[in-house]
Amino acid sequence: SLNVNINFKLAVKYQERSRWSEAEQFYRKVIKLDPQNSRLKSDSSLFNLSIMYIKKSDFETALENLDQLKREFPKSSLVMSAELYRAFCYAKKGDKSKAIALYESFLKQYPKYPHSASIFEEMKKLKS
Repeated sequence: SLNVNINFKLAVKYQERSRWSEAEQFYRKVIKLDPQNSRLKSDSSLFNLSIMYIKKSDFETALENLDQLKREFPKSSLVMSAELYRAFCYAKKGDKSKAIALYESFLKQYPKYPHSASIFEEMKKLKS
């Protein structure tokens, strides 16, 4: 458990310095050490990995990490944000209809989402 926290802290430090390959090594170690997410760091590791890949415009790999997060940790508090990023990645990849479908299902799933207006805006842009 100590190892999980140490590896996570190191990963975050490297990520903050944009040293992404080092960050990834430590995030992957966290996921390997705690596949059940009992320390609540494995879901964050997958989420942070996807953010790094989005920054690198590697939306395919970002989606793999977001999909894994949703699949392996469906109860994670990060799933809601992950869903928005999944839609964003599909939009960036040029798959507009998939992005719109994901935004629509997001709004159904989270009807009280406080920034839903910006999602409607985004959908309007994608449809135009």
